Amino acid sequence: MSNVGGDTLPLSAAQRGIWFGCQLDPGGRRYRIAEYFDIRGPVDPVVFDAAWRQVVGETEALRVRFIEEADGPRQYVGPVETAAVELVDVSRRPDPEGAALERMRADLDRRLELTRDPLHTVLLFRLAQDRYFWYFQFHHVILDGYSGAMVVRRVAEVYSALVTGAPAVQPDPRPLRDLLDEDLAYRVSDAFLLDQEYWGSRLADRAEPATLADRVSAEADGLVRSSAQLGTDEQRRLSESTGRALPTVMLTAVAAYLHRLTGARDLVLGLPVTARAGSATAGTAGMVSNLLPLRLTVTGEQTCAELARHVLSRTREALRHQRYRYEDIRRDQRLALEDEPLVGPVVNVVPFSYDHGFGGHPMTSHNLAGGLAEDLSITVYDRGEGQGLRIDFDANASLYRGRICTPISAASCGCWRRWRTTRPRRSAGSSCWTPPSAGAFCTSGTTRTVRIRRPRGPRCSRLRPPGPPTRSGRSSRTPL
Repeated sequence: MSNVGGDTLPLSAAQRGIWFGCQLDPGGRRYRIAEYFDIRGPVDPVVFDAAWRQVVGETEALRVRFIEEADGPRQYVGPVETAAVELVDVSRRPDPEGAALERMRADLDRRLELTRDPLHTVLLFRLAQDRYFWYFQFHHVILDGYSGAMVVRRVAEVYSALVTGAPAVQPDPRPLRDLLDEDLAYRVSDAFLLDQEYWGSRLADRAEPATLADRVSAEADGLVRSSAQLGTDEQRRLSESTGRALPTVMLTAVAAYLHRLTGARDLVLGLPVTARAGSATAGTAGMVSNLLPLRLTVTGEQTCAELARHVLSRTREALRHQRYRYEDIRRDQRLALEDEPLVGPVVNVVPFSYDHGFGGHPMTSHNLAGGLAEDLSITVYDRGEGQGLRIDFDANASLYRGRICTPISAASCGCWRRWRTTRPRRSAGSSCWTPPSAGAFCTSGTTRTVRIRRPRGPRCSRLRPPGPPTRSGRSSRTPL
């Protein structure tokens, strides 16, 4: 049963976490996700608008509006907007691509009020007769990354069908109400209590998470991004080094690198998940994704293969309990304040591929904003189509400055490139993980020694009243 024009609906647990987090981010930048798609071929703006309208009509989450009532925030599903998708013609500008990106960044920088402003933006840029950019930005409170990818694929599918005259497969998504009911049913179920018990046991006597940051800050102050690219051959050899799938390889690599630089043996990495395993509403767009604290034990004596097996085992174990909210875990661990970290670097492997193109033309995606990073977020985009891997290092600007973040990304990728030739039996703590110049990172002709923050021992339980949720995980599918 759809809720269009009906009573207001509650927020899901994931949405509540973001809602309260937004109270600390009045501008709304932290929780926005944006990509643009480079379409190498002509696009019919009228047909594009028709395809977008059809998908918005099929996707209730894209029409959600929020209100504040006496008992807290609520949401309802509004009608399809009547305004057409804006076509921005930059083809006569001296630098069409730069002009398009400038407009996109201006949209990302605008202040956003959840109860008043549009929660997504779609723009179509004409750079030339045979080249277009499609820009899609949305707030994390309405969609997770998994849902955003569903929307993109559906628009491409509908547009392609309209321009060719072929019938598009008609989806049958469950209404948003069903997604919310499923979330509520879980939170009063025995499964919820079992998951709570699991995370309490798994995180008992944990150490403060290891980090590459100079210090711990009370609040994120924007993001610093540095990106790198690994070719298809490097990607293949990296997987061959452990014999595991890409998510396990990247988690293993980050764990070994962090252990090598900090000396910490007890690591807690952040693992974003869809939290939709076995869900009857897997085809319904919304905000469901979660962030799991992946606790690992890393020693210098482990081989690469042994560490990969340990990572795989712990990951599979954690995924069986992925619906228990990150915000609930923080409260259970008595982490009342935002500056009390639960996880170190977050490792997110995004396997969403748009390999069907757009109207028969190639389409390449480019991420502009991936949402919140409390410490360091490492996002690996595996777009298929022989594109290799793009790796974005998004760092909390109050912890990592640009001249630090860029060398960290360069050093990490340099180590991963060397590791691709490492034998599986070689120690994960071997010298192939030593950063350049024994820890001195060089950039722009200067040398800066980064102070590595080593974790303290097991933390005492501090009986501090829990505060509101402050963090929500980003989405990805994480096949092992």
